[in-house]
Amino acid sequence: MGKSFFIQHKLLGIINGNDVDLAGNVLPQAHDGESRLADGSILQREPSLISSDEIKAIWDWNNKHTLVYGFLMGSLIDEPAAYEKVIDCTTAHDVWTTLSKEFGQSSNVMLRVPESQLTTLYKKDDTMVSDHVDNYSQLIERINYHLKPTEKWSNGRINRAFFGTLNSEQWGAYEDGLAKTVNKMLPSELYAKIKARDTAKLRNKQRDAATTMNGDKEANFTNKDLKSHIDDKGPCNGHGRRNKRSKNTSHPLRSEKAS
Repeated sequence: MGKSFFIQHKLLGIINGNDVDLAGNVLPQAHDGESRLADGSILQREPSLISSDEIKAIWDWNNKHTLVYGFLMGSLIDEPAAYEKVIDCTTAHDVWTTLSKEFGQSSNVMLRVPESQLTTLYKKDDTMVSDHVDNYSQLIERINYHLKPTEKWSNGRINRAFFGTLNSEQWGAYEDGLAKTVNKMLPSELYAKIKARDTAKLRNKQRDAATTMNGDKEANFTNKDLKSHIDDKGPCNGHGRRNKRSKNTSHPLRSEKAS
């Protein structure tokens, strides 16, 4: 979706403003599906062979502009920060110019969007590793899509940059342990190892929590059992000895002998 795409499909004039709508400052077809003339009237049907060159040019411009405008805006739907910048733009040229100012002048403006997002990507504690991997890999895929074959990110660069989005205290030692193999490893292989390691750490954490909980339950049970045992023996007298049971305590066998 970079500049090369629009050059290839002969749409560059739409985004750089050289190819303008002859109808002037009217609402483009991309917004409501209607092509308008300079006086604001709507073209009711596709131009015919006998239509004027102006009407044909307006119709043709609107068709090309709708394609470009929809393509640009559609690519930003999943990029809220960038989308908010261009939501009020009425033409593809406005969208392109706004993005150029926001992300820097470049022959490939749309490349700057994922690159900018990648610089701020960092795994939060409440984000699942699997979700973080998906977010990162999608950004890398979009970046490489816009780069020339000789400029595309190598596996080593992708893997090293990925560790840069993780907490170094939690993953730094693991990265060091991989040493130079991380440069030759396929990103998909690294992602699988990271996910497996995170899953194992989570299970260990859950097991430790369960062990601690069971230990607390056993301690509570022991205390209750000891208290119950003391209660059965009866209270202590003033000399620290257990009081003897009363001789008058009813007992089935003693009652039978007394009778």
